[in-house]
Parts: sequence; structure tokens; C-alpha cells
Amino acid sequence: MKILAYIVLAGLLTASCASSDKKSTPNNQATPDTQPAVTQQDSLITRPFSAEADTSDLTKVTGQLNYTGNEPFTRPAIFASGSEAYILIGDDTFISETFNKLNGRQATIYGKVKKSQNTAELEVHYYKLIEQ
Repeated sequence: MKILAYIVLAGLLTASCASSDKKSTPNNQATPDTQPAVTQQDSLITRPFSAEADTSDLTKVTGQLNYTGNEPFTRPAIFASGSEAYILIGDDTFISETFNKLNGRQATIYGKVKKSQNTAELEVHYYKLIEQ
């Protein structure tokens, strides 16, 4: 019975050590498991289109703004002609506040296309509503 208790305690000790959320460095200093990532989106500011906007190296996409995906995993997107659609990436204010006001409207987006394995993403630099 004592041997079984030792085996159980050893297993618990091993499991708790394996699930520790800190790693040790060569100097035995504890560091968090994740480091803050610096992304290009942190410096991106999405603005309304103006005459001063430099769009020379940006892609122009015109279509309807809407959400794609299923709740709770919806993402803002622009649906261009046919089956062409882009997931929109922009600064936090554009994605969380401005896009809600623009949802369902026709717009032209100026940005940089980033293709991943399954989706095409458009990093939004400027947007312009199309009056109907």
C-alpha cells in the first residue's frame, strides 16, 4: 500500500512540474512562457480616403462590406465580384468600431493583400464609401 502511495505522489509531482507555466533561464531566473509579439498591425492606422492619400503601392478592392464566419468567430470582410472575398485587417478602432457603422455598404478599400493557405487577407490602409 505504501508503494502505491509513493507511485501516486511521484506521478502528481511529475505532472505538476510539467504543467508549470514558467521556464527557467541559464541564470535560474523565471521568465513568462510567452513574449509580447510586435506586429505590423500595431503601427497600422486605417483612415478614410482623401486626396492626400498615397495609394501607389496599395491594392484597390471594391465590393460590399460584411462579416464572414459563424458566431462567435465572425470577421470583417469585403466581398468583391464573384467568389472573391478578403478578410479585413486594420487597426483596433477600425475593426471594432468603424466597421460596424460601415457594415452592409459598398466601399473601396486600399490596402496590402496577404495570402495565407486558406484565405486572402487585406490590410486596410484607406477606405472610401461608394454613395448609392
